[in-house]
Amino acid sequence: MRIPLGLLFLLLFALALPFACSDDEPPPSVQCQPTDCSAMGLNCGRIDNANGECFTCGSCQFPLSCGGAGTANVCGCNARTECEVNECGDADDSCGGVIACGVCTSPAECGGAGIPNRCAILVGPGETCDENLVFCGSGYKCCPVAGRPNLCLQQTSVGGCPTSGIDLVIDQSVLRRTLARAELNVTGPLCDLPQGCELERGMRSLLQFQAVVVNTGTTAVNFGDYSSSNPLMAADMCTNDYKVELLSWKLLANGIEVRSGKLRRRCFEDTEPRGNATTPATFNCDRREAGISGGWASRLRTGLGCDRIDTTGLPGGNYTLEMTVNADRKVLEIDFNNNVATATITL
Repeated sequence: MRIPLGLLFLLLFALALPFACSDDEPPPSVQCQPTDCSAMGLNCGRIDNANGECFTCGSCQFPLSCGGAGTANVCGCNARTECEVNECGDADDSCGGVIACGVCTSPAECGGAGIPNRCAILVGPGETCDENLVFCGSGYKCCPVAGRPNLCLQQTSVGGCPTSGIDLVIDQSVLRRTLARAELNVTGPLCDLPQGCELERGMRSLLQFQAVVVNTGTTAVNFGDYSSSNPLMAADMCTNDYKVELLSWKLLANGIEVRSGKLRRRCFEDTEPRGNATTPATFNCDRREAGISGGWASRLRTGLGCDRIDTTGLPGGNYTLEMTVNADRKVLEIDFNNNVATATITL
């Protein structure tokens, strides 16, 4: 009777015991004899006998690996049974199967940032992020900002985080201090019509306020030339000129908007330095140079339209003035989360 070669090798192993098993493949300089080790319950890796001979029992196909389930010289895979943080949907269990990870809690969406099986909230430039749940859009990077949460900033040409930027805020303390009631006898039309806050003739009850815009960043914002090609400028029919359209406001009663308007101003200049000013004043309205340097504030001139809110006929009660700078995000900032200021008043 003829004995198959593979079985003969197994018999030789039995006669030459003890032998050692290994998941390792032999070094290139060692020639191990391939053999069928299935009779021993083995199917991969290398085994050595007491005579110094080595044999290879085969290899495994991905996702299996030799010894992957904890048994030497046996193809296997240790499938995971628990989902990772913010994992969702039917995720790969690392062994060719799936593990059900459920759904995301709104506003997060499964795969919302383009990462499969990952709960994600996609946010825009200048908004807070953490790259665990809240991700930045394409071209932006979640970057650390001193003294603030991480923000989505436009990444550099090499994919890094910028080291400086613009950050526009409204001085809320000034807004709250200056918000006050007033009476005005309007005798003729005022040039507030394009801004949505026109005043009718006669005695009117008004709210008036002072707006101060601060650039708390380290980079100057330059509003550019006064022309129709500048997206930051709006044509002014009263003066046949162009003005910067940067500020907007709403008057709210119990969260409901009752009045609204925009503050268009030709003059944004370095009026007063703030604590982090690193450069001297640069922008001056008399030179038609509209902008705010890093660390500087621009105190807007009053009485030029839309800094007076007509409240004639409104019922008495508590009202909130909500003012926003750069609401349309035409200026790229390092932080859009601090662009709103509020003040309350009782009529």
